[in-house]
Amino acid sequence: MALSLIEMNYIKNRVVRPLDATLIDLVILSSRRHGKYLKDTEKTFDIEDPENADALACLNKQNALIASLNNGGNVFVSFEDGFIFQMGNLVNFADVRGWAMTEWDTFLSNNVPAVFDNVAGITATERTAYNAI
Repeated sequence: MALSLIEMNYIKNRVVRPLDATLIDLVILSSRRHGKYLKDTEKTFDIEDPENADALACLNKQNALIASLNNGGNVFVSFEDGFIFQMGNLVNFADVRGWAMTEWDTFLSNNVPAVFDNVAGITATERTAYNAI
């Protein structure tokens, strides 16, 4: 079910890609859309309370990455790599080669939260603490 390194390289080098857009374009839109969602639903809490340290770490990392998304730059390459690594763990290459645009969109939409946290350096403990607020 997993992709080989060569197959992941085919995706990275656009040998296999969405037909209607480039993968990086879809990655940019998906990651920015998720960043906007996180900003729109940002939680407020007592940042001085030591029990909220993990939640605060999550929020700070989240906001730093959102700022990077809005400023462009190499962060999108990190997202693209993150999606390709995620893809490498979850799908079969034969399936990816036949994906229509809707499958690319679905895969990116379903996996953007995990990729976002990985790129931001948010740990599972931090995300859990933030989500619990």
